[in-house]
Amino acid sequence: MNSLIFMLNKISSINIEKKLKNKEEAKDYNLKMVKEIKKGLLNLKSFPSGNIIALNYKNIIIYDINFNEIQTIRNAHNDYIFYADIKDENNFVTCSDDLSIKTWIKKDGKYLLNKVIANAHSKFLNKVKYFSDTEIISCGYDGAIKIWKEDENSYQSSLIWKTNFYGTDVEKWEDDVMMDVNKIRRFYIIKDKQRFIIFHNGAIVILNLNNFEFINGYYGIAYLNIGELRRINDDLCAIDYAWGWDNTGKIVILSLSEDKIIKEMLTPFHCHGMLSLIDKKILIIGGKTDIMLVNTNNFECFKILKNVHNDMITKIRLLKNGMITTISHDKTLKIWSLETLDNKDKEKSEDKNKTSIKFNDAPSIMNSILKSDFYK
Repeated sequence: MNSLIFMLNKISSINIEKKLKNKEEAKDYNLKMVKEIKKGLLNLKSFPSGNIIALNYKNIIIYDINFNEIQTIRNAHNDYIFYADIKDENNFVTCSDDLSIKTWIKKDGKYLLNKVIANAHSKFLNKVKYFSDTEIISCGYDGAIKIWKEDENSYQSSLIWKTNFYGTDVEKWEDDVMMDVNKIRRFYIIKDKQRFIIFHNGAIVILNLNNFEFINGYYGIAYLNIGELRRINDDLCAIDYAWGWDNTGKIVILSLSEDKIIKEMLTPFHCHGMLSLIDKKILIIGGKTDIMLVNTNNFECFKILKNVHNDMITKIRLLKNGMITTISHDKTLKIWSLETLDNKDKEKSEDKNKTSIKFNDAPSIMNSILKSDFYK
């Protein structure tokens, strides 16, 4: 088990005073976000078959894309469910603010509760993921990362990482921006590069996946939620953030070969969902009600799709059938077809290196979810 107690690299563009006005503003924002989360769809995962899991407050919604059927597991947890991970078509795992991890198994066509890890962390859980066939890895606001090894009837835990910024300059930064920097929001496992990347409130920590030893880190990257990591190519990853209190967002580009951030770009909205189409060299970024398309060759925005949803977009995912799905606080899950226009299309730019993208509502759009009694 390792502990981070030393200084990380500070992003030079940080300017706290312009981003955060006072404590009341921070409090009002947090209260607003709680209301937004409670009413809308928060997270999204896809089974190998293409079937979908969507999370809403304490509930799990499972949508069979082939038969247009919905299974709702009501009150699956006692508090917000923030993350789900899928092992295979018959098994998935969830974690919650109720401090528990739960595994679910498919029996007779329905998903049922399998095992419960109560009090998995001492503070809210933010992510859980299958680490191997018999192991689950989790993180939480307590600054801990744990591996849970399955035995016959339960799971046994081992602590592999504990963050402690206290007593450093990072603690002073935390006091200024009303955040606990020790909170772990996400982690990402990059097996081919042997990297384990941790997202804190406004900080990134890069570890060696083999021994969980510290490699590099940054703080002062964001003032609000750290979002998602997506591979752009073999070396580069894009990381999206809600950036400032003025509703701007931010994308940073991380080089895995150099273990450092090499580029930053601002977005016109808080980023709350991101998808990388590596073969098309396109980054799809969601925020508010719009979607922004970015060329990953030069990291320039070439198109913004307006009012894709009626409320904030929270996740964007690529399904197994090549379709794209988005979820939003407007309580809708939409499935889109992605069409690349050929060189002869009149709408295509004369520049043959540019790719034109258009989103169309697919026939399988999930209107039925709006009609279900889940939302009554």
